Amino acid sequence: DVTPYVNAREHPKHTRGIEVKTWLRKNGYLGCRYVIIDDIDDFLDEQGARLILTNYKRWLRCFDLIKGIWLLNSK
Repeated sequence: DVTPYVNAREHPKHTRGIEVKTWLRKNGYLGCRYVIIDDIDDFLDEQGARLILTNYKRWLRCFDLIKGIWLLNSK
């Protein structure tokens, strides 16, 4: 799916984090387990533990995939 657009002028910090939280709330997943995979660290503090930070040079590593699976299966 696609996260909703959030005006960066209104929310200059944590724009992507607000987009993800808005999507979770809108789709009834707020409070559920989730993983964020992104190449920019622009998320809310509460989302930091759920973030797998990648970059365009290495994209996903095996460790990243294992961490993502662990996050989805843990409480």
